[in-house]
Amino acid sequence: MFNKVLGRAMPLVFGAALSLAASTCADAAIVTIGLSTGGPVAAVAGGTGATAIFNGSAGGFSTVSVSAFTQPDTSEFLNTGTIDLQKSTSGSETLQVWITAQGLTSTASILGFLSGFTENFLTPGWTVVEKTFADAGDGLFTTTTPLSSKTFTGLGHTSAAANAAVGPGPFSLTAEYIITTTPGTGSANATIVVTGVPEASTWAMMILGFLGVGFLAYRKRSDGQQVRFA
Repeated sequence: MFNKVLGRAMPLVFGAALSLAASTCADAAIVTIGLSTGGPVAAVAGGTGATAIFNGSAGGFSTVSVSAFTQPDTSEFLNTGTIDLQKSTSGSETLQVWITAQGLTSTASILGFLSGFTENFLTPGWTVVEKTFADAGDGLFTTTTPLSSKTFTGLGHTSAAANAAVGPGPFSLTAEYIITTTPGTGSANATIVVTGVPEASTWAMMILGFLGVGFLAYRKRSDGQQVRFA
């Protein structure tokens, strides 16, 4: 019976630990989008709140659509949404898309970050490199601490965790896309999501706490009282 109660409690452990790890000051977070076609990164959208949207063009790309946000309540420190690119020129092109979430803070100990990389559509012959970085100095478009990266030549999804000592904050997280094309038209569609990974001690405290809840629930159940985990 106790195992059954504990089994129902464990999903709560996981969710609560992630929520605790992602406890941030959402009002202070700022998301900024930047573009580069070989020169310095130029900020093109955002810089005022937790969401940033850009719809425009750059270099030989007739369409560059980027939406990004930070949503700490769901443990997502940085979600680039979906970037959509349409190329209309005949030559080869390289475009860098940068997205930074600044002003992030955490009330829990963060061991590192889990980066999820997805390529939803990619013209054959094109290459997209997706990278993530952390910066304890809360910089914009900085690459102080590399987290993870993935190179795509086709559709796919992968995730990777990396340690990063950013402290309680404020700190920043940056996602970078490097899109390299072949001659001719084409398109790409990709996503990066960065979530916080709680420190081992945070997990231990959460698990011990829910073990206690499970034990009390078991005792009450044994006394004839019904206990239900929704």
